[in-house]
Amino acid sequence: MSTSETGASSVIWTLDIINSPEKRFKEVKKEKRRRIDEWKRSLTKLTKNAEELLEEYNNQKDILKTKIRFGEDVEQNQKKLDKLEERIKKLQKDKYTDSDLAEQKARIAQEIMDECEGSVCPFCGKIFGSDGEVKSHLNMTDEEMEKMNKVALRDPNYRQKYIKEKGINEFDMDVKLDDGEIAKVKVGEQIHHIVSVDPYSSTLRVSRLGNLAGFDINELPNLTALPYAKNISDFPENFQSVIQESIVKNRNAISRRSP
Repeated sequence: MSTSETGASSVIWTLDIINSPEKRFKEVKKEKRRRIDEWKRSLTKLTKNAEELLEEYNNQKDILKTKIRFGEDVEQNQKKLDKLEERIKKLQKDKYTDSDLAEQKARIAQEIMDECEGSVCPFCGKIFGSDGEVKSHLNMTDEEMEKMNKVALRDPNYRQKYIKEKGINEFDMDVKLDDGEIAKVKVGEQIHHIVSVDPYSSTLRVSRLGNLAGFDINELPNLTALPYAKNISDFPENFQSVIQESIVKNRNAISRRSP
């Protein structure tokens, strides 16, 4: 991916300003996928994390087989064993864990930022020969440059951060279904990013400006709690959408009544 593909130029027209974020997003997403696929193909043996996880899975298998042999919750433990076997097959096929993949995605995202965007001014779009020239152009310190060019990543603790500050609502509610039956629904809340991490981090020029403005995609102003049915799988599929809609309407009604 060359700097010519970043969408920047010496002169920025109004149309370019409008179209550039969408173009940047598509190009960066494409390059991320290419590099991740290349990394996956390069794996000929299990990663260290995958080996450790495989050992853990095999230990769990032995425990479950022993319980089944002695007649302990045979049906339930057999289901657990079957799921474990599926995980082991996938792990042996993929050769990496979820944490390995997350680490690679973060590394690749920062590589693309440094290679394809570091020499571009996020304000005027002018392409320079190096990030050092951008630093001089903007009269920035090393710390300011590092902050500006830091890729936005999903904080694994963003949910805990929200719950610690805001708490979380859980309650039971009755939902009348189309057949007249009453569904006893257990409602919880899931924490989500308002501005999604991947599109934001893949639109490099926008995220660099966000960094300079002090926007943190994992902070509370960009997090929200959305209601969901914790026991939704207990109900037939044709009723699940009705249940979820009722939960949302109930949540909105509560919000309107709140002072």
